[in-house]
Amino acid sequence: MNHPALEPRDKTLVQILVSNGKASEDSLLKDCEVLGRTRGMGVHLSLAEVLADLGTIDPATFQQASQLAAKSRVFLVDRSSLRHLAVQPDEDAQIARIATGYDLLRPEELAQATAVARELAGLGLKVLAAKVLADRQLLDCEIAEGILLLERRRRGAAAPGQAAPAAPPFDDEDLVFGSVAIRAGRLTKVQVERGIKFKIRLRKAGIEKKLPQIFFEQGVLDRAALAPLLSAMQGRLVPPRPVTYELLRLEAEDHAALDRLLQQGTLASPGALPKALDVQKKLSEMAIERPLVQILVDLGLADRKAIEAAVTQRTSPQHVLLSPASPSLPPPLPGATLPAATFPAPAGPAAAKRASGVRGGRGTGYGSRGGREPSGTTRSARGAGSGGAGMVIVGAVA
Repeated sequence: MNHPALEPRDKTLVQILVSNGKASEDSLLKDCEVLGRTRGMGVHLSLAEVLADLGTIDPATFQQASQLAAKSRVFLVDRSSLRHLAVQPDEDAQIARIATGYDLLRPEELAQATAVARELAGLGLKVLAAKVLADRQLLDCEIAEGILLLERRRRGAAAPGQAAPAAPPFDDEDLVFGSVAIRAGRLTKVQVERGIKFKIRLRKAGIEKKLPQIFFEQGVLDRAALAPLLSAMQGRLVPPRPVTYELLRLEAEDHAALDRLLQQGTLASPGALPKALDVQKKLSEMAIERPLVQILVDLGLADRKAIEAAVTQRTSPQHVLLSPASPSLPPPLPGATLPAATFPAPAGPAAAKRASGVRGGRGTGYGSRGGREPSGTTRSARGAGSGGAGMVIVGAVA
């Protein structure tokens, strides 16, 4: 059976259903027409999702078909559907509301997605507004999933069938920082999304980094740019609290010095290398090439005195302590899950021309020596006032 809306995996499903007498070609063709209409709305559903929502196949049949297809390495439903999270209607609304509050989504974009979800519901399809936003590339699917898990953790609620809430792939501090940077005109929404997705991959591999650390490491923001952002960030955290991050950016010269120490056996103990190599392998599988010495530093396995000695060959460590957040900032509402709108919008077109993203992607090399910069990126940390590479403690004093 052929139909313009069918993908290879859908054809696998059709073959399974027809050959096992679970559905007729005529009924499947009618459902394919509905599938084609979803494509015209900018929503990417699989045939399996359409058949399940329309009742053409029951859950047991769907499960059996999925198992048969999986043997051929065909997956009938993408993770982008968010169905694996068993998202409830109220949670779907929360995802969009929180994304809007953190400046990752505009109100008009949310209104459009909601209208499309309603139209799909009229066709008998149960499609999340978050799924519509993801398919229309208005909100990244991984970020939508992370927002949901953050909200579940805040409420102490687990998904149906789970004993405890799953761990979020990022933290509220990352969302608050991204929002502050967007409103200050220091970062764009695309930059923040890329930074968060990079953080998600680092965390999957076992490396913990906050968003300010990532943007500093990649040279997108220097310490002068970070200082006011971190100071403003305090007032939007719930509960309000001071933030302090240790920042380190290794340049090519630093990597060369640390490589020599690694070869000499003075940078880290031999027992630390297997763990670092395992993390490096995990990152490589996610298309992130990260030098071994950087991973040893990330994991806290490298000798701190050796690191400081290497980077201070060119510049001394700088310690920058910021004053408390301005008392004029209104405090967040008690128990609020959304940041208070207390910061100005980006200042004009010039702001959008600043650094355009975090380095990364296949073949680019996150944090690797000789990594290519994407078109339009401004290495602001190498400009005036950056202070070069080195240890920097940037934070706010309570």
